[in-house]
Amino acid sequence: MELLLNHPTMNHHKEISKICSPLTKFEITYFSHVCVDAEKKFSVICNNPDFIDLYFKKEYYNVDLHTADIEVFGSYVLWDHIPRFGKTSSMGADAAELGILHTFTMVEKNKEGCHFFHFSTHIDDMLMNQLYLSNVELLKMFNKYFVNEVLKTKNLSKAYQLKTQINQSANGYEANTNLLSKEKRSEFLTNFQLGSEFISNLTKREIDCLQLLVKGKAAREIGEILNLSKRTVEFYLANIKSKLFVSSKSDLIEKVIDYFK
Repeated sequence: MELLLNHPTMNHHKEISKICSPLTKFEITYFSHVCVDAEKKFSVICNNPDFIDLYFKKEYYNVDLHTADIEVFGSYVLWDHIPRFGKTSSMGADAAELGILHTFTMVEKNKEGCHFFHFSTHIDDMLMNQLYLSNVELLKMFNKYFVNEVLKTKNLSKAYQLKTQINQSANGYEANTNLLSKEKRSEFLTNFQLGSEFISNLTKREIDCLQLLVKGKAAREIGEILNLSKRTVEFYLANIKSKLFVSSKSDLIEKVIDYFK
Protein backbone atom coordinates (compact mmCIF):
# COMPACT_ATOMS: atom_id res chain seq x y z
CA MET A 1 0.00 0.00 0.00
CA GLU A 2 1.56 3.26 -1.17
CA LEU A 3 0.04 5.30 1.67
CA LEU A 4 1.63 2.97 4.23
CA LEU A 5 5.07 3.12 2.60
CA ASN A 6 5.05 6.92 2.78
CA HIS A 7 3.48 7.15 6.22
CA PRO A 8 5.44 9.13 8.88
CA THR A 9 4.78 6.37 11.44
CA MET A 10 6.83 4.01 9.27
CA ASN A 11 9.56 6.42 8.21
CA HIS A 12 9.97 8.72 11.21
CA HIS A 13 9.44 6.34 14.10
CA LYS A 14 12.30 7.74 16.21
CA GLU A 15 10.98 11.31 16.00
CA ILE A 16 7.50 10.21 17.09
CA SER A 17 8.92 8.11 19.93
CA LYS A 18 10.89 11.10 21.18
CA ILE A 19 7.70 13.20 21.36
CA CYS A 20 6.00 10.35 23.24
CA SER A 21 8.86 9.86 25.70
CA PRO A 22 7.12 11.71 28.61
CA LEU A 23 4.47 8.97 28.64
CA THR A 24 7.03 6.37 29.69
CA LYS A 25 6.98 7.95 33.16
CA PHE A 26 3.54 6.32 33.46
CA GLU A 27 4.67 3.09 31.74
CA ILE A 28 2.58 4.11 28.72
CA THR A 29 4.49 2.70 25.77
CA TYR A 30 1.91 3.00 22.97
CA PHE A 31 0.21 6.17 21.78
CA SER A 32 -1.80 6.99 18.68
CA HIS A 33 -3.90 9.88 17.46
CA VAL A 34 -6.75 9.20 15.04
CA CYS A 35 -8.86 11.96 13.50
CA VAL A 36 -12.09 11.23 11.61
CA ASP A 37 -13.48 14.06 9.50
CA ALA A 38 -17.04 14.82 8.39
CA GLU A 39 -16.58 12.66 5.26
CA LYS A 40 -15.67 9.62 7.38
CA LYS A 41 -12.06 9.74 6.27
CA PHE A 42 -9.48 9.08 8.95
CA SER A 43 -5.84 9.95 9.50
CA VAL A 44 -3.58 8.31 12.06
CA ILE A 45 -0.14 8.73 13.58
CA CYS A 46 1.36 6.53 16.29
CA ASN A 47 4.63 5.36 17.79
CA ASN A 48 4.36 1.68 16.80
CA PRO A 49 5.06 1.00 13.09
CA ASP A 50 4.52 -2.77 13.46
CA PHE A 51 0.95 -2.26 14.60
CA ILE A 52 0.22 0.36 11.93
CA ASP A 53 1.45 -2.14 9.34
CA LEU A 54 -1.11 -4.71 10.56
CA TYR A 55 -3.77 -2.04 11.02
CA PHE A 56 -3.74 -1.15 7.33
CA LYS A 57 -3.06 -4.60 5.88
CA LYS A 58 -5.96 -6.15 7.81
CA GLU A 59 -8.13 -3.02 7.38
CA TYR A 60 -8.75 -2.73 11.11
CA TYR A 61 -9.64 0.92 10.57
CA ASN A 62 -13.10 -0.32 9.51
CA VAL A 63 -13.74 -1.96 12.89
CA ASP A 64 -11.96 0.38 15.31
CA LEU A 65 -13.62 2.51 18.00
CA HIS A 66 -14.03 5.48 15.67
CA THR A 67 -16.66 3.49 13.74
CA ALA A 68 -18.83 3.11 16.86
CA ASP A 69 -21.58 5.42 18.10
CA ILE A 70 -19.36 7.59 20.23
CA GLU A 71 -22.34 9.18 21.97
CA VAL A 72 -22.83 5.80 23.63
CA PHE A 73 -19.25 5.53 24.89
CA GLY A 74 -18.70 9.15 25.95
CA SER A 75 -15.34 10.89 26.32
CA TYR A 76 -13.36 8.10 28.00
CA VAL A 77 -13.13 4.42 27.09
CA LEU A 78 -11.42 1.69 29.12
CA TRP A 79 -11.13 -1.12 26.57
CA ASP A 80 -10.59 -3.84 29.18
CA HIS A 81 -14.19 -3.49 30.31
CA ILE A 82 -15.86 -3.79 26.91
CA PRO A 83 -16.47 -7.31 25.53
CA ARG A 84 -15.54 -7.17 21.82
CA PHE A 85 -16.45 -9.50 18.98
CA GLY A 86 -15.44 -10.45 15.45
CA LYS A 87 -12.70 -8.50 13.73
CA THR A 88 -12.66 -5.94 16.53
CA SER A 89 -11.64 -8.74 18.90
CA SER A 90 -8.98 -9.91 16.42
CA MET A 91 -7.54 -6.39 16.34
CA GLY A 92 -7.20 -6.49 20.13
CA ALA A 93 -5.49 -9.88 20.01
CA ASP A 94 -3.00 -8.69 17.38
CA ALA A 95 -2.31 -5.56 19.44
CA ALA A 96 -1.66 -7.69 22.53
CA GLU A 97 0.86 -9.80 20.59
CA LEU A 98 2.78 -6.58 19.97
CA GLY A 99 2.70 -5.56 23.64
CA ILE A 100 -0.21 -3.13 23.32
CA LEU A 101 -2.29 -3.84 26.43
CA HIS A 102 -4.90 -2.14 28.63
CA THR A 103 -5.88 0.56 26.17
CA PHE A 104 -7.48 3.81 27.29
CA THR A 105 -9.04 6.21 24.78
CA MET A 106 -9.89 9.89 25.14
CA VAL A 107 -12.37 11.35 22.64
CA GLU A 108 -12.49 15.03 21.70
CA LYS A 109 -14.43 16.92 19.03
CA ASN A 110 -13.51 20.14 17.25
CA LYS A 111 -13.93 21.76 13.85
CA GLU A 112 -11.50 19.30 12.23
CA GLY A 113 -13.54 16.28 13.28
CA CYS A 114 -13.60 13.69 16.04
CA HIS A 115 -10.24 12.92 17.65
CA PHE A 116 -9.31 9.65 19.35
CA PHE A 117 -6.20 9.57 21.55
CA HIS A 118 -5.22 5.99 22.43
CA PHE A 119 -2.88 5.09 25.29
CA SER A 120 -1.60 1.57 26.03
CA THR A 121 1.12 -0.20 28.00
CA HIS A 122 3.32 -3.28 27.62
CA ILE A 123 2.74 -4.14 31.29
CA ASP A 124 -0.01 -6.68 31.91
CA ASP A 125 -1.45 -4.96 34.98
CA MET A 126 -5.10 -3.91 35.30
CA LEU A 127 -4.00 -1.15 37.68
CA MET A 128 -3.09 0.83 34.55
CA ASN A 129 -6.77 1.65 34.14
CA GLN A 130 -6.77 3.49 37.45
CA LEU A 131 -3.54 5.25 36.48
CA TYR A 132 -5.23 6.60 33.35
CA LEU A 133 -8.25 7.87 35.25
CA SER A 134 -6.10 9.41 37.97
CA ASN A 135 -4.14 11.40 35.40
CA VAL A 136 -6.78 12.44 32.88
CA GLU A 137 -5.84 16.12 33.01
CA LEU A 138 -2.16 15.36 32.44
CA LEU A 139 -3.01 13.11 29.50
CA LYS A 140 -5.16 15.88 28.02
CA MET A 141 -2.15 18.18 28.25
CA PHE A 142 -0.04 15.57 26.49
CA ASN A 143 -2.58 15.30 23.64
CA LYS A 144 -2.22 19.02 22.92
CA TYR A 145 1.56 18.83 23.24
CA PHE A 146 1.72 15.88 20.83
CA VAL A 147 -0.39 17.53 18.13
CA ASN A 148 1.56 20.79 18.42
CA GLU A 149 4.90 18.99 18.13
CA VAL A 150 3.74 17.00 15.12
CA LEU A 151 2.47 20.12 13.36
CA LYS A 152 5.85 21.81 13.89
CA THR A 153 7.56 19.10 11.84
CA LYS A 154 6.97 18.98 8.09
CA ASN A 155 7.62 15.24 7.81
CA LEU A 156 5.37 14.28 10.71
CA SER A 157 2.53 16.66 9.91
CA LYS A 158 2.00 14.78 6.63
CA ALA A 159 0.29 12.09 8.70
CA TYR A 160 -2.74 14.35 9.13
CA GLN A 161 -2.96 14.84 5.36
CA LEU A 162 -2.86 11.12 4.52
CA LYS A 163 -6.51 10.14 4.79
CA THR A 164 -8.21 6.78 4.27
CA GLN A 165 -11.91 6.26 3.60
CA ILE A 166 -13.70 4.16 6.21
CA ASN A 167 -15.84 1.45 4.63
CA GLN A 168 -19.38 2.23 5.79
CA SER A 169 -20.62 -1.21 4.72
CA ALA A 170 -18.14 -3.02 6.98
CA ASN A 171 -19.31 -4.39 10.33
CA GLY A 172 -17.76 -1.53 12.25
CA TYR A 173 -16.83 -1.71 15.92
CA GLU A 174 -18.32 -4.91 17.34
CA ALA A 175 -18.85 -4.80 21.08
CA ASN A 176 -21.44 -5.35 23.79
CA THR A 177 -22.88 -1.91 24.57
CA ASN A 178 -26.20 -2.97 26.13
CA LEU A 179 -25.52 -1.16 29.41
CA LEU A 180 -24.37 2.03 27.67
CA SER A 181 -27.51 2.94 25.76
CA LYS A 182 -28.44 6.60 25.28
CA GLU A 183 -31.99 5.68 26.29
CA LYS A 184 -30.82 4.65 29.77
CA ARG A 185 -29.03 7.97 30.16
CA SER A 186 -32.15 9.88 29.17
CA GLU A 187 -34.24 7.85 31.60
CA PHE A 188 -31.75 8.62 34.35
CA LEU A 189 -31.95 12.35 33.69
CA THR A 190 -35.75 12.34 33.83
CA ASN A 191 -35.78 10.60 37.21
CA PHE A 192 -34.32 13.44 39.26
CA GLN A 193 -34.57 17.21 39.39
CA LEU A 194 -31.37 19.16 39.01
CA GLY A 195 -31.04 21.50 41.96
CA SER A 196 -29.68 25.03 41.85
CA GLU A 197 -26.47 23.87 43.54
CA PHE A 198 -24.99 22.89 40.19
CA ILE A 199 -24.74 26.59 39.28
CA SER A 200 -22.17 27.12 42.02
CA ASN A 201 -19.75 24.91 40.06
CA LEU A 202 -19.97 27.05 36.93
CA THR A 203 -18.30 30.34 36.12
CA LYS A 204 -20.34 33.34 34.98
CA ARG A 205 -19.16 32.91 31.39
CA GLU A 206 -20.09 29.22 31.46
CA ILE A 207 -23.58 30.10 32.69
CA ASP A 208 -23.94 32.74 29.95
CA CYS A 209 -22.98 30.17 27.31
CA LEU A 210 -25.27 27.55 28.79
CA GLN A 211 -28.28 29.88 28.82
CA LEU A 212 -27.83 30.64 25.12
CA LEU A 213 -27.23 26.98 24.28
CA VAL A 214 -30.56 26.05 25.90
CA LYS A 215 -32.23 28.73 23.76
CA GLY A 216 -31.02 26.88 20.66
CA LYS A 217 -28.00 28.99 19.80
CA ALA A 218 -25.02 27.35 18.10
CA ALA A 219 -21.44 27.92 19.34
CA ARG A 220 -20.79 30.49 16.60
CA GLU A 221 -23.96 32.45 17.50
CA ILE A 222 -23.13 32.32 21.20
CA GLY A 223 -19.69 33.71 20.41
CA GLU A 224 -21.14 36.59 18.42
CA ILE A 225 -23.55 37.49 21.22
CA LEU A 226 -20.93 37.28 23.99
CA ASN A 227 -18.07 38.66 21.89
CA LEU A 228 -16.12 35.42 22.16
CA SER A 229 -14.48 33.21 19.55
CA LYS A 230 -16.27 30.01 18.56
CA ARG A 231 -13.35 28.01 19.95
CA THR A 232 -13.63 29.75 23.33
CA VAL A 233 -17.35 28.98 23.48
CA GLU A 234 -16.65 25.33 22.66
CA PHE A 235 -14.04 25.29 25.44
CA TYR A 236 -16.60 26.62 27.95
CA LEU A 237 -19.22 24.09 26.84
CA ALA A 238 -16.70 21.24 27.14
CA ASN A 239 -15.92 22.37 30.70
CA ILE A 240 -19.63 22.46 31.56
CA LYS A 241 -20.15 18.93 30.23
CA SER A 242 -17.23 17.72 32.31
CA LYS A 243 -18.55 19.41 35.47
CA LEU A 244 -22.08 18.03 34.96
CA PHE A 245 -20.87 14.55 33.96
CA VAL A 246 -22.46 14.45 30.52
CA SER A 247 -20.80 13.60 27.22
CA SER A 248 -23.05 15.14 24.57
CA LYS A 249 -24.74 18.46 23.87
CA SER A 250 -28.18 16.83 23.83
CA ASP A 251 -27.64 15.29 27.27
CA LEU A 252 -26.38 18.63 28.60
CA ILE A 253 -29.46 20.49 27.38
CA GLU A 254 -31.78 17.79 28.71
CA LYS A 255 -30.11 17.97 32.11
CA VAL A 256 -30.36 21.76 32.58
CA ILE A 257 -33.34 22.84 30.49
CA ASP A 258 -35.78 22.89 33.42
CA TYR A 259 -33.49 25.15 35.40
CA PHE A 260 -33.46 27.81 32.67
CA LYS A 261 -37.21 27.80 31.95
